[in-house]
This record gives sequence, C-alpha cells and structure tokens, in this order.
Amino acid sequence: MLPWNHRLPLALAVLALLIIITGGWVRIADAGESCPDWPACFGGWQFDVPPEEQRAWWADHPSEADHRWQDNPEFAYSSN
Repeated sequence: MLPWNHRLPLALAVLALLIIITGGWVRIADAGESCPDWPACFGGWQFDVPPEEQRAWWADHPSEADHRWQDNPEFAYSSN
C-alpha cells in the first residue's frame, strides 16, 4: 500500500478529473443556464421548477438576463 503522501496527490487528481467531467456534462446539457440565482433555483431549493414559475421569476428579475437570452423566444415571451 502506498503511504499517505503518495495517495493524497492521486486522490486529488481523481477528484479534479471528476470535477472537470461534471463541469463538461453541465455545459453540454445547458444546465448552467437553467438556475440563474445559484445555489438556489428561482428562489427555492428544488430542481424541477415549472415553466410558469420560471417565467414569473424572469419577469420579476429582467436585469439577470444577458445577451445570450436575446434570441430565446421563451425569455422574450416571459419578459413582456
């Protein structure tokens, strides 16, 4: 068995790899744009937020949107 000073860098490297893979998965799934006020999600701690609540949140917080939302018809609908 490896001594602790050899296992720690290995464990940290594995942890870093898992973080990178998870970050890539979040980016590919566009999940990073689904909760604008992280760590909460639209004011609550749930994961499945109905579209009606999302529209209401965006209507109340228009300054949270940036240029990426200009071409999104869902956001254009909710901000009116």
